[in-house]
Order: sequence, then structure tokens, then C-alpha cells
Amino acid sequence: MALAFGRLGLTPETFWAMTPCEFTALLEGRGLLTPTNGGLSREELECLVALLGESASGSC
Repeated sequence: MALAFGRLGLTPETFWAMTPCEFTALLEGRGLLTPTNGGLSREELECLVALLGESASGSC
């Protein structure tokens, strides 16, 4: 959540209203999913999506 509220500048209301697909699109758009810059790896993202109860394959 530090990433969402700090680096991305989301409000708590905006963050909690987002779907995992929307959050993924935001991270991809900001270039934060590449392991070289400390962002989430694809595997980490898929685990997060699975924990949130959405399918990690093809739902975005």
C-alpha cells in the first residue's frame, strides 16, 4: 500500500475502488512491473491477483 499511496499518489478511496486489472494497468503504465527497477515481477503480481480472488490468467 505504500506504493499505491506514496509513489503512485492514490487516495485510499481510489485504491480500494480499483480492480486488480486496473491496478495492473496502472503499474504497467508507470513501468513498475519490471524487476530491474524494484517493481513487482509478473509472478508476484499473479500471486497478488490470486490472493484478491480474481483469475490471474487473461481476465485483464
